[in-house]
Amino acid sequence: MKITGEKTLKNSEGKTLITQQAVLPYFKLGNNVFKDVSVGFFSGELKTQNVSYLGADMLRRFIWIFDAERKMAYIKPSKYFSEPYYKMN
Repeated sequence: MKITGEKTLKNSEGKTLITQQAVLPYFKLGNNVFKDVSVGFFSGELKTQNVSYLGADMLRRFIWIFDAERKMAYIKPSKYFSEPYYKMN
């Protein structure tokens, strides 16, 4: 991945949380291939963050249906499928 940006944050205990932005060359979900996808991820001392910009963007692009056992997901493109990727500052 090509790193395009980085921010360092500190919590009240002085521990650092580094957020990095990058471009993922490609991402395949089902039969769909996405190219040059903007992604954000956490590194540093605190790696327990549960936010994912890639995940949120992909959730928006599809209509998701999970079976009762949660062993299978069915997806189809939503009206946001062709929208530009989310860009982090």
